[in-house]
Amino acid sequence: ISPYYKFTKELEYRFLYSINYGTGLRSTTIKPFINLNDVYGRGRVRLAQNQLITQQITHTLSYNKQITSDLNLQAVAGFEYLKFINKGYDFGGYGNANGGFGNFGLDFEDYIQFTNPTNRQMGSYSDPTNELQSYFARTVFNYKDKYLLTATIRADGSTKFGKNNRYGYFPSFGAAWNISKEDFFKVDFINSLKLRAGWGKTGNSEFPSGSAQIRYGFSGSGNGSFNIINNENEDLKWQADRQFNVGFDMAIWKNRINITVDYFNKRTTDLLFPTEAAVPGVAGVPRWFNLDGNIDNKGLEAAVNAAIIT
Repeated sequence: ISPYYKFTKELEYRFLYSINYGTGLRSTTIKPFINLNDVYGRGRVRLAQNQLITQQITHTLSYNKQITSDLNLQAVAGFEYLKFINKGYDFGGYGNANGGFGNFGLDFEDYIQFTNPTNRQMGSYSDPTNELQSYFARTVFNYKDKYLLTATIRADGSTKFGKNNRYGYFPSFGAAWNISKEDFFKVDFINSLKLRAGWGKTGNSEFPSGSAQIRYGFSGSGNGSFNIINNENEDLKWQADRQFNVGFDMAIWKNRINITVDYFNKRTTDLLFPTEAAVPGVAGVPRWFNLDGNIDNKGLEAAVNAAIIT
């Protein structure tokens, strides 16, 4: 649902709420005549399910104003909240060594209880709830479609990180000059030419939920025991990518050929990485760190797109 309200023709508030539920089911039967080392002569069956629930709440306040006949201002500020729940189960087993599952004319998953009790496998999981909330603002100045300036700031907070570093702050700036709209530009075969430059930081939280927490896994032995499967790091923080780029876009010969050239320089800092080094907690169990080193990528990219036949 996404209701909105216009205070004036330039100023608008919009609210968004969405929820998505997805589930996947998998059933697998491997017949005993399949020549696999662990299956041949006895067969195998497996049932699995996973569920993903995603919720989103967004508030935005946008402003679009034609300040003068030549100058346009666009601005937006907002808040966004995302929540992810992920859980599931997986169980199965093999048939008996002499006779497998028998010959009853049914798929093995229809009588999975017939598996050999000595080699049944079962498990379930519920990932730590992953929540992300963001505050953001963006403004764009456009003068005569010749000069464009863009500025953005984001403050992103995620439960994936340690309680001492939940938030990361990511600004970016960009500028463009449409040279082909200048009066002095008199090159007939060039239909458009735009120079661009930008600098910005983005945050990366694409790693497992709960990696900053101490987490436990239940034993499958049925005796009520559980083990540590992840060590805590209260200082775990956002991985950040800082990038600078400069380039141009050009269209020539009645826009039949489009050329884009970019130089980029990107540095990744505070790289997220799991290690089993000796740390407070349990040895041999992963603990996520931010590595001290940087990763640098830089280079030149060029692309040509041509409409050979029109």
